[in-house]
Amino acid sequence: ASLQVVDRGGARYLLIDGGTHTIMGFGEGESLHRYVPVMESAQLLFDEPARALLLGLGGGILARDYHEEGWSIESVDIDAEVIRIAREHFDLPPMLSTYVADGRRFLREHDDGWDLILVDAFGSSSIPFHLVTKEMFELCAERLNEDGVLAMNIECREWNDPIVHSLGVTLRESFEHVWALPIAEPPNTLGNLVLIATNREGFEFPDERLGDMEEAMHTGDMEFHWKVVQQNHAWDNRFEPGLTWGLVLTDDRSPVELWSERVNLEARRDLHKFFGEEGRVW
Repeated sequence: ASLQVVDRGGARYLLIDGGTHTIMGFGEGESLHRYVPVMESAQLLFDEPARALLLGLGGGILARDYHEEGWSIESVDIDAEVIRIAREHFDLPPMLSTYVADGRRFLREHDDGWDLILVDAFGSSSIPFHLVTKEMFELCAERLNEDGVLAMNIECREWNDPIVHSLGVTLRESFEHVWALPIAEPPNTLGNLVLIATNREGFEFPDERLGDMEEAMHTGDMEFHWKVVQQNHAWDNRFEPGLTWGLVLTDDRSPVELWSERVNLEARRDLHKFFGEEGRVW
């Protein structure tokens, strides 16, 4: 993989194969990627910190934030160099457990139970097909404890993208409840989206745990306010993908890599416009 660390406009970016994986501000080392607070909002589904597994480390900000909230979190990435960069350039604490392995193979070889599995391995606008099939989601369901949750970050061209609905219908093969938490605005623009899946009986979103946007604004903490806004927007616009259409993806039939190339083309155009010739590259 091609790995670049680029400093631009008060932020540090991790680019993998030309796609943006991590955006870290130079203030408190906070994430400036809008999907990160939404992935972190999966914590609201639990009464207290529990045990999590992160597939796809990137810059490690998601793992670091869960750790700081009291979670026991293990991270898996297929590239050892990504782990080194996360530690040297993105403040990943050295005590956090990290493993070099393919995410699906790691799940197959470790039968430990997790309360939350976070899948964030779909950067560069590409989706490894073996991580989004019926067989993969069956494995995730087996590795989750009772009342466990799967949260997955993807990039799509719009909320109604075939990728979104096909992942939704595929997740329903193993999970009773599947929700999409959209991030991009307006709905027909390129951006991230987080999928939540669980087999909890009587599952409901605990809206009362979401922060109040007006109260957050009056704290004067702009980072906190920004996070609350992202989480409220995603949860207020949640929908159930794959209810009426979508292709069940299997190890033998998964065109998701072809679909993601459309996303890839659009994302790279935006990336070139944004960076241009500026930025300090490490």
